[in-house]
Amino acid sequence: MKNILIIDRQLPSLNDYIHKLNSHHQTGAKFKREIEDDIIRYIWLSRAAGKLRKVAEYPVVINIEWHEKDEKRDVDNIKSAAKFILDAMQKAQIIENDGRKFISQIHDTIVNDKKTFVVVEITTAKKENGETK
Repeated sequence: MKNILIIDRQLPSLNDYIHKLNSHHQTGAKFKREIEDDIIRYIWLSRAAGKLRKVAEYPVVINIEWHEKDEKRDVDNIKSAAKFILDAMQKAQIIENDGRKFISQIHDTIVNDKKTFVVVEITTAKKENGETK
C-alpha cells in the first residue's frame, strides 16, 4: 500500500511567510500554526480514506508533487512549503522526526494542472551495500 497525503489547497510561499514574520513575530507564528493545523486536517482525511498511515520503518524518501493551476509562483517559493508539510506530519505523528536520520531525501516535482493541490508520497529508502539511497 502506498503512503499518500493529499492536500487539496495551495500552500503559502516563502514570500507569504516572510511577509507575516516581518509584520510581527506573533503574526508569523500564528500563520505557521494555522497552516500546519490545516495540513493536519488533510492528514486526518487521508488517514480516514486509508491512504496514509504512520511510518514504521526509517529512513524514508518524501516525494512531493506540487500541482499548480498557473505559472505565477516561482519554483523555490512553491517548494518552501515542504517545511509546513513536514512539521505537520511530525505533529500528527505520521513521522517521528524530520531530521536526516528519518528523512534521507525530498524530491519535488512541479506539475502544471487545472487545479492547485499537493500530493505527498512517503516511501522507505532503499539500501544498497549498507548505504541509504
